[in-house]
Amino acid sequence: MGIIMDNNIMLYRKKFIEETMRQNLTMGVGQANALEISTLTSYGFKIAFLSGIEPVEFEGVTFGKYGLKGKFKCENPQEKGMTHKTPELKCSCGFYSFNNLKGALKMLTKYQGAVLILVENYGVIVEHSHGYRAEIQEIKSILLPPTCSQNFCFSEITHLSKGAHYYEGYCAKHALISERAITLSDIPKQLGISLKILTPKEILISR
Repeated sequence: MGIIMDNNIMLYRKKFIEETMRQNLTMGVGQANALEISTLTSYGFKIAFLSGIEPVEFEGVTFGKYGLKGKFKCENPQEKGMTHKTPELKCSCGFYSFNNLKGALKMLTKYQGAVLILVENYGVIVEHSHGYRAEIQEIKSILLPPTCSQNFCFSEITHLSKGAHYYEGYCAKHALISERAITLSDIPKQLGISLKILTPKEILISR
């Protein structure tokens, strides 16, 4: 169980490319006029809701549902009847992810019930100042906070359990009253992805 968060995977970049743009897009990874297009594989962090486990299904914090691996198809209503390869420089399409853990953790605090996931991006990738838009994404790992999601409970998590709408980390006591619970040790086998429990130090870097 677990994933080694070494420097290559965490992608702490020594320098961010500067871009002169206005406000960021909804996912906070930078403006639509991209800095660079590549076909090199990259790793990123993103926030999502785990809505199902058989099969595994995630919901984006803004829109869209996806499984462990997916290829993005643009459905921009402004381009009805037209198609283009995703992602496109002049469009906002693609799978979004941060290129650094700090940005993703900061966003995680804004969405109750969301989880942090590590994704591998490939196909066509548009690089922005703080992240990526990718044609294809594959979820490699789920990263959970160390304490229970139940309000005012600070016990260590032992299960991934379904709360009111989504699966979150719960302690043994509160996992028993949820609709369904998976022990942490069973997550890699049952979900097909690895697991990491975030440390308090990692969470603090987002503040």
